[in-house]
Amino acid sequence: MAPRGTVYPIAAAAETKVPMGVMLFNALRIGFVVLPEPLVDAAIKMRSVMDRHPPTLDQAILAEFMGEGHYGQHVRKMRGIYAERLSILRSACKRQLGDVLDVEDAVAGMRTIGWLRNEASDKDIAARARDAGLNMFSVSDFTIKYQQRPALILGFAGCDAKELQRGVSVLASVLEVR
Repeated sequence: MAPRGTVYPIAAAAETKVPMGVMLFNALRIGFVVLPEPLVDAAIKMRSVMDRHPPTLDQAILAEFMGEGHYGQHVRKMRGIYAERLSILRSACKRQLGDVLDVEDAVAGMRTIGWLRNEASDKDIAARARDAGLNMFSVSDFTIKYQQRPALILGFAGCDAKELQRGVSVLASVLEVR
């Protein structure tokens, strides 16, 4: 990924990958970067040039929220919810798409990968799924240099059981599974 240097992750508090994806609400516009000590002063200077008025009240509230353990409690709650939704998605896919799609058991996050068993174009399938009303992308949409097996990115965290089952049924019709 960085053949000549080191990559330092930059993220927003609303998109924290700790360890289950989006953990807070998107309107919270607080970002962070993980840096080694020698780069901290330079990053602070750069930040002051980019934005002279950081959201200090929001930062203080978020720090208190985390310090009192509410964030950890929220993460634990969401882990259970997301694990249940992933299980529903995997079961529905196995039941309706078992011959054409292998769904990964994600250990973290809000999406998983569904590997297509045939050599169909994952980009074409994702486009047809979008035309059918699903918010779907292919793994190929995110690759440039290295070709991957055809696969679909399957989101599950923002859907209840009924929506997940309906989505799998729509995908089954797109894939022409009987």
